[in-house]
Amino acid sequence: PTSFFFTGDQIYGDDTADALLWQLTDAGDTLLGWEEALPTAAQAGQDLAPKQLKAGQRSTAAKTWAGLTAGLHQKPQCDRSHLFSLGEYYAIYLFSWSPVLWSQPLPTVQDIDGTQAQAKYWAKEVKPLEDFVHALWKVRRAMANVPTYMIFDDHDISDDWYLNQAWCLRVLGKPLGRRVVQNGLLAYALFQAWGNTPEQFQHRKAGAQLLRAAEAWSASAGTDSSASEALARYLGLPLTHATTGLPQLRLEGEVWVLDRDREALQWHYVVRSPYHEIVVLDTRTWRGYPAGDAPVNAPPMLLSPTSFERQILKPLQETDLLKTQGKSCVEATLVIAPTNLVSLRLIDWIQHWNLQQGETFKHDVGDAWNIHTTAF
Repeated sequence: PTSFFFTGDQIYGDDTADALLWQLTDAGDTLLGWEEALPTAAQAGQDLAPKQLKAGQRSTAAKTWAGLTAGLHQKPQCDRSHLFSLGEYYAIYLFSWSPVLWSQPLPTVQDIDGTQAQAKYWAKEVKPLEDFVHALWKVRRAMANVPTYMIFDDHDISDDWYLNQAWCLRVLGKPLGRRVVQNGLLAYALFQAWGNTPEQFQHRKAGAQLLRAAEAWSASAGTDSSASEALARYLGLPLTHATTGLPQLRLEGEVWVLDRDREALQWHYVVRSPYHEIVVLDTRTWRGYPAGDAPVNAPPMLLSPTSFERQILKPLQETDLLKTQGKSCVEATLVIAPTNLVSLRLIDWIQHWNLQQGETFKHDVGDAWNIHTTAF
């Protein structure tokens, strides 16, 4: 192949195997050289280190303290080992693409003083992990020799990430939830986005500012509040309302969008070759959430009106201009959208049924292009 395009969910922040999280926590803290104080004081009476929130025992913290939705609808296995810390999000990329840091053999539940109830999950998950590690050298070799581009979907941060306005209010309105999103996005920026758009990381650009903020955050062992604010700004996290603690949104026509800093990195991009171009969309962070009388869990536009112009119309207009100037011979345009395909009838039927029942966190209802009829 001439290039790889990974179209979302390269890693899973949720639904992580217990045996994998145990290794990620240890490796992440070791690589950083410090333990992150996760903002859990309001619930636990103190800020906790990642190792204090043990593998297989994180469901309450994920669902209640952080507001994450991966474990809703009787799916406790999906958040029992959710990633929280920056070190864990960094480490999962290193573990996903290389066998170097993996423990061989994998530890047993007895090795880590796990509970008897945890043992059945642990034993069930170890064999697939061992099979995965066995083939990782092939992945490492392929990615080292073929140009590779990526874009996130929800699981690169957490299940349902920015799905609808309700998710944003529920998660970003909690200190631990906001920290998890920030940690996941920072890891994405370093391990995925930097390779997609290296020009954004050049001197004085937003990416370079992000790298400086990341260095300051790490040098302070996660205590420099100004560095944390800078990370949020360049990652495009919305501002927090001083009184309510909820994320700020701004009105764009008839929809709400997350109110981010204008200097924030852009995650969408275009790759052009002499005869074809690939337009890669960011369908998660530029959603348009219905305003007016619509409930907060109403399905969104996957691209707000302004974002549709910026991500789709503008690149096509630029290509037309290049062709007019004789600088391009593009004959085909491919569009990569991480969210679901359009008009898979069975999925459509299930999603409309879930929507009628008010179950908007089930079966990716908020990720459907055609449920929001105006946008479609």
